Amino acid sequence: TKNVIVMRMKFGPLGDNPHKGRLEADVIGSGKAWISTNGKTIVGTWKKTSVTGPTQFFDGQGKPVTLTIGQTFINVMQTTSPVSFKAGKPPAAASPTPSQ
Repeated sequence: TKNVIVMRMKFGPLGDNPHKGRLEADVIGSGKAWISTNGKTIVGTWKKTSVTGPTQFFDGQGKPVTLTIGQTFINVMQTTSPVSFKAGKPPAAASPTPSQ
């Protein structure tokens, strides 16, 4: 995965059946985000103005964040959930494949 994003959002009851306890994220709005791309983690924000509009990511100064081309994993967390990060290690270099 080239990009990993953790977004904090408000959650509320899904509304299908209050006894099931399922929650729905409030995806329209804005909130805190951690954007890991190109080997660095940026603490910033996310913003989405409509259901069909894109989710945009911004750095701490409010400038748009450009993601690295490739797969992106997004994790949505409740605003009350704790978030912590641990530094990783770079992947091991690929070993050459033997010629036949």
